[in-house]
Amino acid sequence: MLKNDLKVWNKEVFGYTDILKFDLINRLQSLDQLDDESSLEDDKIMERRDLLSQLQVINHRNESLLQQKLRSLWFKQGNSNIKYFRASNKLKNEIKGVNSLGSWVE
Repeated sequence: MLKNDLKVWNKEVFGYTDILKFDLINRLQSLDQLDDESSLEDDKIMERRDLLSQLQVINHRNESLLQQKLRSLWFKQGNSNIKYFRASNKLKNEIKGVNSLGSWVE
């Protein structure tokens, strides 16, 4: 029941961010096209600033959501992730740099 309630809450509070983002980008592009044809009026400039601000908020929300999903995945996978990260860190520590010919130096 909690999962269903959370889904409803998410849609009501955050909406469909992909659709909102697509709409914001389209509106920004139309304002940019108007600006290319002639200079924008003050109200259109303010609208463009507001749209950019809204887009920034949506991008921040999407990034935060992605980080939460990755953290959840990391907790679910547990030790297999630790082994992967230790192996990748070992590889990074073994690579010292690039020589003048563009080859890796170990």
